[in-house]
Amino acid sequence: VKFVDMLASMVSVVESPPKLHEKLEDLSPMHIRKGVQAAYMPQMGAVLFSVLQQGLGAEFTAECKEAWGWVWTWLSKSMALTLAGAGQQSSLVIMSWDMALDNLEEEELGSLVFDTLIRTAPNLKSIFSRPRQVMAMKFIDMISTIVSFADDPERMKEQVRWLGVRHVKYGAKPHHTQILGQVLINVLEEAVGEEWSSEMEKAWLDLWNTACAAMMEAIKDAEQHGTVVEEVWTNVKKKSTPHSLGGTVVTRLLKADSSMVARFSSDWLDAAEE
Repeated sequence: VKFVDMLASMVSVVESPPKLHEKLEDLSPMHIRKGVQAAYMPQMGAVLFSVLQQGLGAEFTAECKEAWGWVWTWLSKSMALTLAGAGQQSSLVIMSWDMALDNLEEEELGSLVFDTLIRTAPNLKSIFSRPRQVMAMKFIDMISTIVSFADDPERMKEQVRWLGVRHVKYGAKPHHTQILGQVLINVLEEAVGEEWSSEMEKAWLDLWNTACAAMMEAIKDAEQHGTVVEEVWTNVKKKSTPHSLGGTVVTRLLKADSSMVARFSSDWLDAAEE
């Protein structure tokens, strides 16, 4: 089923080779992890053609064969390019991160990120309420998480969305991620030293842009939904007291499933009885 879904996704953008290549780029980390090779493509193509021939019969005309042949040849070449590119980029990210940590202690590197960020954008200092040492390690944890999923963009996006949601409570805005990205590149260049290269910079920029897109989406969603939720909660509080509201909730939970209320505090249970 997954193979059919993947194929359907490719067919949906078959008239746009750039978009087709982008889809293969997104899939390439998964292919690398599962050991998929570009050399498999001819055999996969032959099997696919035989299935199409069997399913469509006479409707799988010479024109259809020629069209599918062209697409599969293009996909095979694109697959080879994306597999090579994905392996190289993730390796560059991981290698340069290891080099930075070899040259600097984690706390030192995190402090450098924090200090450079505050120096670059002093107005951001107000959103960091925790001590500098704590924030330094928070930055290291965040970057390490992103690096650990450098070869798996989809899983990395899932992790980063949660980071974005958590950062909303600190007052983080979508454009802050872009500032932090440039700061990170500058710090890594300094930490890696003479071995830093333009290829490393591009690999980190690509990774950070992917992470930023997911974080910004989470932050925007949180801001939008959070505003609506706050308005609803404000209106509810105007029309009822905490005691009566809590009592109503618990009473209805008791009616729906009494076991759900087993862990509620005695205060809530008292409110339900009044």
